[in-house]
Amino acid sequence: CFTVVYMIVSHVHHCHRKHIEICIHFIREKVALGHGVRVLHVPSSNQFVDIMTKDLPMQLFTKFSFSLCVCDSPALFASG
Repeated sequence: CFTVVYMIVSHVHHCHRKHIEICIHFIREKVALGHGVRVLHVPSSNQFVDIMTKDLPMQLFTKFSFSLCVCDSPALFASG
């Protein structure tokens, strides 16, 4: 999401959510002090957290679940 990257590098944008605002200020300070923090955009095709929060197309779901070492529960295959 470009909005988060923009909020970190821009002092103009104001976020109304307090927990995000605290994180933004913390990261912005680290960037300003040159602590080796780089803020990068991660394309949605690489947003692994989406497997927990969104209904994904089967191809992305399979890719993310494999990358996160998620597999079917053995209980699904047990007889009885």
